Amino acid sequence: VNLEKSSSEAVVVNEKISNLNNELNRLNFETSKIQNQIEELKNLLNIKTSKKEKTLNKNRDISYTKYNADLIDDSKLNKTDTNPYGYSGGVVPTFQYYLNGVLSASDVYVNESFKEELISGTEENGQKVTYKFTVTESFIEELINTSYTFETTYNEDTIRMQKYEFQRECVSEIHENKVKDFLDTYAEKKSQA
Repeated sequence: VNLEKSSSEAVVVNEKISNLNNELNRLNFETSKIQNQIEELKNLLNIKTSKKEKTLNKNRDISYTKYNADLIDDSKLNKTDTNPYGYSGGVVPTFQYYLNGVLSASDVYVNESFKEELISGTEENGQKVTYKFTVTESFIEELINTSYTFETTYNEDTIRMQKYEFQRECVSEIHENKVKDFLDTYAEKKSQA
């Protein structure tokens, strides 16, 4: 009797294992199909965007990546004489105000480019270093050519993040005031409409 019970339990277990293997095979097949579809979409995107990239406006002041070219043009964020709301390579402003369907004001929050210069010390772990960061590009023109000095103990593992945080901290107060002014002006207009 025990042998019959063990044999029937083994059949049930083997059926469950077989069912699970079938389900696993089906999921693997579905995963493979999805991965192929993703690759096809990536290839299609590369083809479409590379064609667009070749026809980009020659008046732009820096090169654009193929992925944001359409967005920049369609949103009127490219930097041209006729569009004061674009910034450099065309970033999406954090805040935009449209009047009658036309972009009439915007603000980009903390998106500066910096020139970095090591002014003292050696970039070796544990050594004191001093850097000078100068704003080279900014949505806020008054920040351009502003310089900041940063002193720290060099650590190869953390220096990149330290520099990034320092740069953001340098310009954040000016940006916070600009955003406040922007919201005070345009949130008020929206609430009156």
